[in-house]
Amino acid sequence: MGRNKKEAFVFTLIMCALMVLGMSIYNVILQKGWSAEGLQHVVAGYLPAFIVALTR
Repeated sequence: MGRNKKEAFVFTLIMCALMVLGMSIYNVILQKGWSAEGLQHVVAGYLPAFIVALTR
């Protein structure tokens, strides 16, 4: 946890990025299985999902 606003912001970015990545991988594996196509879906959907999660 951050002790000032800058540290809190960096902590928020890191946590949001890792949680979105983990949830994206999990959901794509459930739907498509672990394959090159699944990895492409994770990469394609990561940035929009990250932006939505960060702004909520």
